[in-house]
Amino acid sequence: MRAIQIAHTGGPEVMALRDLPTPEPGSGQALVRIEACASTHRCLPARGPLPRPVALHPRQEAAGTVASLGPAEPGAARFGFKVGDRVAWANVLGSYAEFAVVPLSRLIAVPEGVTARQAAGPCCRA
Repeated sequence: MRAIQIAHTGGPEVMALRDLPTPEPGSGQALVRIEACASTHRCLPARGPLPRPVALHPRQEAAGTVASLGPAEPGAARFGFKVGDRVAWANVLGSYAEFAVVPLSRLIAVPEGVTARQAAGPCCRA
């Protein structure tokens, strides 16, 4: 999959497109094919020390379609998501990519009539 990574601090010029392995969802997680992600100030490259390890995948809000689910865990059924569901989320790093692994507890269903761009949030970039 292709993903934007930030390897060090700086402005927008530090964002780099990388080819990476598609992640695998773990227990209580879904792998989502991203259709749109938001471009908010919280996701811009850092000019000071990064609060997380380098090789950070920015963006935290996105929408897409569930591609696969991790192994079942007790209580995971309460979330009720299945492959093919349209979903959106917030506050999960790694959303500036073709796929993201998202905790089931962070997903919300996207209703019919709402586009992925609308569901991804303000300043959406498809």
